Amino acid sequence: MKFMIISFLLAFSIAGQDHGRVLEFEKKIGVGTDAGWMHFVAFNRDATMVASDGPAPASDRTESLTLWSFPEGHFIKSIPFPPSAISDDWKYYASHHAVIDVSSGRPLIALTRNDDDWALPAFSHDGRSVAFASAKHIRIVRLPDGALVGEFGKRAVFSIAFAPNDEILATGNWDNVTLWNARSGERIALLRGIGRYVCGIGFSHDGTLLAAGTDDGQVQIWDVSKRRKLRTVDLTGGQVSDPVFSPDGRLVAAGVYGTGTVSVIDVASGTILDQARVSDLGCGSVAFSPDGKYLITPSTGGLVTWPYDRGGTIRVFAVGGTPP
Repeated sequence: MKFMIISFLLAFSIAGQDHGRVLEFEKKIGVGTDAGWMHFVAFNRDATMVASDGPAPASDRTESLTLWSFPEGHFIKSIPFPPSAISDDWKYYASHHAVIDVSSGRPLIALTRNDDDWALPAFSHDGRSVAFASAKHIRIVRLPDGALVGEFGKRAVFSIAFAPNDEILATGNWDNVTLWNARSGERIALLRGIGRYVCGIGFSHDGTLLAAGTDDGQVQIWDVSKRRKLRTVDLTGGQVSDPVFSPDGRLVAAGVYGTGTVSVIDVASGTILDQARVSDLGCGSVAFSPDGKYLITPSTGGLVTWPYDRGGTIRVFAVGGTPP
């Protein structure tokens, strides 16, 4: 009972904060449901569609990939494999077990040997390969045939991402981010001293900065070329999603699982400009639109607004009032 009261008060404290500077709630896209987990959202390149693992009908509990028109929010299609990553060109997406063709809905490449295994995938930005970490090994395979390009690594990986030029692959480990040559598998550098598990990684669009999200609510921003930590921002509340930079590189947004909040951070100062509560529990993914005007998050429901707000939807925020 004590935990429930504390969680309830924390929820209303966060929901009641009036930053009024960056995020303005616009609408929900999708079909609300009273059950199920939702952790994935994405924009396509021209912001005409958004993707999620929310339900198509309210009765759906499969966590399929669902596609919706943007900004109208009309349902387009559903593919019955839960998404973990999607390629920039939206030709492919990956679950924790396979790479799937978006057009046909057909699995193309197995990433694990059985359902008990679990892989962390990341697509190269040119859409020609996918990297995935499983059982302390990192593998890169060619698309669409699955030919092995490289295999390296000896440590457990908790997050993974390609740099914008696709030449560097970053993995999150305990206490560091490892930078790899994506072609040779050679370790280029370690961003050391993070002090926690790195559960989320995001690069700025020009590749000069890297944001690392930890399992205890921190976002750390690093200068990639100088291998130097610029600042640490404490969001609290537990594991942080993959941080994402705005297209102009001035903002970083990240979700926190424990509080169900999304936060927007000023990269230059490390100031938290705004926070919005999107779920009772869990905010596992965030995405800026290509023009930076919108930010989307998943919602698993809860006391986001009164009365009870059904989850299973994409929450759309307008992004404004960015720092000069």
